[in-house]
Amino acid sequence: MNLKYAKLWVTIVAVTLLLVTACSPTATDSDDTNADDNVVEQVATEIVGMGGLPTDAAATTEPLATEMTITGTAGPGDVATPVTDSDDDDMDDTDMDDDDMEDADEIAVYSAVVRQILDTDDTFGGTLEKPVVYILTETDDAAGDPTVGSSEPETIDDDVREGITAALSDVPSTITWIDSRDELELEDNGSIAGGGVLVTLGNIHPQADSTVYTGGSIYVGSLAAGGNTYVLENQSGTWTITGTTGMGWIS
Repeated sequence: MNLKYAKLWVTIVAVTLLLVTACSPTATDSDDTNADDNVVEQVATEIVGMGGLPTDAAATTEPLATEMTITGTAGPGDVATPVTDSDDDDMDDTDMDDDDMEDADEIAVYSAVVRQILDTDDTFGGTLEKPVVYILTETDDAAGDPTVGSSEPETIDDDVREGITAALSDVPSTITWIDSRDELELEDNGSIAGGGVLVTLGNIHPQADSTVYTGGSIYVGSLAAGGNTYVLENQSGTWTITGTTGMGWIS
């Protein structure tokens, strides 16, 4: 009986030793798969099964990355505004350049802009008395919107200037053209001597929808100035301001 139990214990010990030996870690060849890799593959496989990474991605050893740029903070009811690529000239000119416009059109467009500035957009609601209105002969697109890409300044032709002056003959101001701001006489507070104001015009930019964009600004003093980029449409032969575009400014 004792011998029988002794043989049973020997058998148990032997089986135990075999199991321990079988479960013990052994050296692996360099070609064997690393245990960590097995875990990664298993996790990647599970992710694929849930509709995550593509199968090829699970097998790659390179990290996967998705570039994303987020600007601003959205609030309830906010609407996303698409951002499109733009050329250096933010005015979006068509193939027709400024030289393709007839003098009569230039006179009509510029006269409408100057009249709008003097009658309404003088930063005083049109109430400011303007004994003298100085207009620069050289254009500047930044006059209407300082943030736009500015095209090359141009000199308004003599014939166009004369036409603008004639078109504004009903304005209760003397129209005087100057080549530079340096010609102005300024008071100590920055205002123009004699109660004058300075108007600066931008280039005329034809658009694909047959409208034109033209910038215009007024300077009354150091803390009295403003500008807009005006949208004009030829309505039954008359160039009419229908709105503004871009960022208007006032100081």
